Amino acid sequence: MMQVRVTGLKEVQSFLNKLPKNMQKEFRDNGIPKITKELHKSIQFHYTMAGYGTGISNTGYTFDTIKWKKTELGAMITLGEEASLIEKGVPSHYVSQNLIEFRKSNPAFNTIGKTAKDLGIAPPYNGPPFYWIYKGPFVKPALEQWKNQLSNKLKRYLDKAIKQSGGKT
Repeated sequence: MMQVRVTGLKEVQSFLNKLPKNMQKEFRDNGIPKITKELHKSIQFHYTMAGYGTGISNTGYTFDTIKWKKTELGAMITLGEEASLIEKGVPSHYVSQNLIEFRKSNPAFNTIGKTAKDLGIAPPYNGPPFYWIYKGPFVKPALEQWKNQLSNKLKRYLDKAIKQSGGKT
């Protein structure tokens, strides 16, 4: 599993630490999760725009492993093992129709790095093999796009946190 952590500058953290506790809590409990959810959607968008999750082998499995969740300190995004491999770079390769069908009928079974023969579903195949093509990373482009937007998003949610906590801007 791969984790994507968005960390702020020391100055931002220092500023947040100076806020009253109720504002810090509001920003941590609501602002950070909302920003993380937006980033999550952007990562999924880039995954789709790169061309992953389309075609004959699409089960939606890898797309669904790109998740976000609230944490004690705010929120985080995680990528499942297959999504992590795609992000890091997986060489283009053939995947048998049997392996595709096996994956569709056993979505929780880890088939990463295994061949149809490894799983006991070796040839004869039900159809032609599918050629999987590596199309590049999808998290890195999402983060690059966000690099210029993050300060505005932080300010927007910080202003909301101040307002919700009864503070003044």
